[in-house]
Amino acid sequence: MKRLRLWWAKRKLAKGLREMDLTGTLELITSAPLESNVTRWIEESVGYDALAWECETCGWMTQLDGSPEEHDYNFCPRCGRKITEFVPHKEGADA
Repeated sequence: MKRLRLWWAKRKLAKGLREMDLTGTLELITSAPLESNVTRWIEESVGYDALAWECETCGWMTQLDGSPEEHDYNFCPRCGRKITEFVPHKEGADA
């Protein structure tokens, strides 16, 4: 009988902890700030004659022959956000 009571007490304790854990998780999920899952890639000058594409959100840079669209970049490889716009470099904008 003592074993049965001990088993029952452990079971109730485990159930209470699970319920408390789920409640805490739901509170964290609902109180978390919503973060945008989209970004822009901006073409930046990185040298005298060199250009690179930079993720506006995480700062990841890459040099490509051509545009990211030609290489089927739809998502940033570093942060995983969807690329919604490619902003080409404008001459004289770095001054």
